[in-house]
Amino acid sequence: MASSSSSTAESPLLQCPNCMAVDLDDLLHGNEPPANWKHTKRFGSSVQLFPELKETTPPHCLTCRFLLQLCGHLGNDRPTHFKVRLRFPDSKGIIENRMITVQDVSGGRGTEVIHLLPVLEENHGTDVVSGRLIGPEVVYDDLVEWIEECRLNHSDQGCGQLEGHPDEIPGLRLIDCETRHVVPGSKGVKFVALSYVWGQGSGPPDPPSSTGALPGSVPNTINDAMEVTKRLGLRYLWADQFCIDQKRLEHKMQQIALMDMIYSLAFITIIAACGDSSVYGLPGVHPNRPRQAQPSLQFRNTLWVSGLRDSNNLIHDSKWFTRGWTYQEGVFSRRRLIFTDDQVVFECNTSQCREAWAGKLFIKDRQLMFGRGLYQKDHHLKATTPLDQHIKSYSNKDLTFGGDGFNALAGVFRAFSQFRPLPKYQIFGIPVDTSLYYLKNKQDDLWLPETADGGGSTDGLDHVFAQALCWELNSGSAERRDGFPTWSWLSWKSLLSDNWIFKPFNNNSMANVKFYFQKMQEADNCKFERLTEKVVQSMNRFDGKPIPYTGRLRIEGAYLAKVIVSFAPDSSSGGRRKEFIMFADKWSGKKDDDSRPSWRVEIYPSELDEELEKLFQSSSSPSSDTGSLMCLMFAKRFDELVYPKLIIWNKPGKTAAQRIGHVEDYKAEHEYNIYDCFSFSTDGIIELE
Repeated sequence: MASSSSSTAESPLLQCPNCMAVDLDDLLHGNEPPANWKHTKRFGSSVQLFPELKETTPPHCLTCRFLLQLCGHLGNDRPTHFKVRLRFPDSKGIIENRMITVQDVSGGRGTEVIHLLPVLEENHGTDVVSGRLIGPEVVYDDLVEWIEECRLNHSDQGCGQLEGHPDEIPGLRLIDCETRHVVPGSKGVKFVALSYVWGQGSGPPDPPSSTGALPGSVPNTINDAMEVTKRLGLRYLWADQFCIDQKRLEHKMQQIALMDMIYSLAFITIIAACGDSSVYGLPGVHPNRPRQAQPSLQFRNTLWVSGLRDSNNLIHDSKWFTRGWTYQEGVFSRRRLIFTDDQVVFECNTSQCREAWAGKLFIKDRQLMFGRGLYQKDHHLKATTPLDQHIKSYSNKDLTFGGDGFNALAGVFRAFSQFRPLPKYQIFGIPVDTSLYYLKNKQDDLWLPETADGGGSTDGLDHVFAQALCWELNSGSAERRDGFPTWSWLSWKSLLSDNWIFKPFNNNSMANVKFYFQKMQEADNCKFERLTEKVVQSMNRFDGKPIPYTGRLRIEGAYLAKVIVSFAPDSSSGGRRKEFIMFADKWSGKKDDDSRPSWRVEIYPSELDEELEKLFQSSSSPSSDTGSLMCLMFAKRFDELVYPKLIIWNKPGKTAAQRIGHVEDYKAEHEYNIYDCFSFSTDGIIELE
């Protein structure tokens, strides 16, 4: 491998004929693209520089070995062959700068691209992107420069404090990095927040002393974050282990409920996207945790360095990215210093900078890991990312305690509920989007609910909630999370499907469905209250106090049909997972006809208990000791709007059913409509928990 600190000119004797034929300096600085350049939609204008290189390239060629070393940073096994391309500015705006890329193509299309960057003088006056040779330790002057550029120029571009968030947090405590004491946070104090993972088996830390002094043993990541804070010219750090009183439940619940506001108020957030625990530290801060060496090579007159892995992909692969609590910590932060094993990345809500790339804020307004903030203020607050997309991105995150599922996303829900004139509420995590059933009365300049009869009924709200209940899991196997009703996506740890679509409802295709929620104080009497905006608002709370309703939901007027679901080993999964099939109950052919319409069913529980096993094995009507399966629908027509079919289980001995899956494929390969193949009725009442 080429040395990461090589600075001597490469000898022709150490190059293979292919590499000797390529003059990278001339290609980068030439006024015209090579004669054999071509344009592709995906990569813009480009030309392949070398033949497709393979692992069997001559071992003496330093250039070939250097290119192989670049691909080693892709996080995959050593590639068998890859392509090197020159890309240059394109009239379509796809490529903005001239650059050279290396792509591993041994695994087919869609593999990650590494940029090969020349280290040029600061004012080189060309359209070439310059690289930077990274040392083992962080250069703080660069970090300060990035932060100041944002502070001075981006306050009105989404990097200011979020609209509606306070400038003072009640009960806020901060670490004074100079004295190593925990002190009260005063109004207007500038502080750094730390976002990191505690790690498996991390018990409660030793608390600060009665005087606020930190204990003698502080996790490396927090120690390093304190050092970074001081090197940035700041003094105060917020880290949950010490700034939340872990032994005072009242203070702990108060601060957890304000987590979104803490990260929004922080001047900058340090994100530890490296390691799998707080013991790991921040690479490049302490000599005991240096950064991984950056591949580099002196090619004739120019030093070339690796642009390293795309920072978004590197963050996406980190342990930090998989955790539930860190999702809103990243989203609500205005500015972020992201520490990886390779380099430090700065990202605000406008731009991104990386240590391996020279120049100020080279990525603008696109390809940002965290987008352009949670929302921006135009005439009204406008979300930069829809609420359902936040929910989907969060849905498969890991939580040490499954019951934290709602709390770890509560800040996002709170922010959307503040939108005016059309807020977006939630009920046990199910979004209730008022913009889907409110219409503007131009005469009075008022927003009024759209109803089926125009008489002010709650039909519109019922239909919007019905649509929101039609979420699907992307995988048919999921872990159950306790503490949430099965009709909520929060009850399952799995990525939600993109088939969860929110559109204005179509009254003509909807059932006359009505929803009722069981009141907490009337639980013993089974008293339910009709879904209204008042009920929605009473459940849309974020103060940590219990909501006045249980998780039991009564549904009237939906399309219900008893169904039989059988299973067979799924050949695509090697028999480890079963494939569930639901056959038509009503149709003109014979019952055992191979052409009998059928639908694939996704069953969510990763482990089927004995009762479910018996239920699926039944070839006739289920017996009373196994309960029954029902297919529940809110619409009988499936055209431009998508309303999935829910599978619910009437478990024996229970007064309420559970949602355990959905019917796959909105439009079956055959011409039959599922509504015509089963005995659906709207007369029944079903309760879900």
